[in-house]
Amino acid sequence: HAHTHTLETIGVAETLPPTLGGESVRVCVYILRATRLRAADVNGSSDPYFELSIMNSGFPCRVQKSHVQYNELNPVWQEGFTFEVLTSQITTRDATVKCVLKDKDTLKWDDFLGYCRVCLRELIELNGKPIDLPLETDSYSTGRNGMVTFAATVVRG
Repeated sequence: HAHTHTLETIGVAETLPPTLGGESVRVCVYILRATRLRAADVNGSSDPYFELSIMNSGFPCRVQKSHVQYNELNPVWQEGFTFEVLTSQITTRDATVKCVLKDKDTLKWDDFLGYCRVCLRELIELNGKPIDLPLETDSYSTGRNGMVTFAATVVRG
């Protein structure tokens, strides 16, 4: 009979050809906070949220979204998201965590606030210790768009 997956278990392994399958682990990536975000709204603030994904060879697996923090340039989320990742992609440093920050708008498209990427293995090797990364929007403005604080742990059992 066919193996069914719940939403929680759908991840990297299901997006790859069977020949690239292998042992997988569950990784929890935490976005703790962002600081010094750009004000995208006319009131001088932003309503930030983030979209988190793990990229493998440039292809994202499931994209997960945070809650919106209204009127906040220094949002605190402390939200964790679990992804299923092939062990081989962690050891070869192929898996990359990508975080895109956006400003929620009700009447128009959400504004892009910036993004950052980090090698998943580097995050895991920190063993839950937070790391600060600068948000980027283009090649000229690195470090001027605020910072995001990440952490990650492997989920046991």
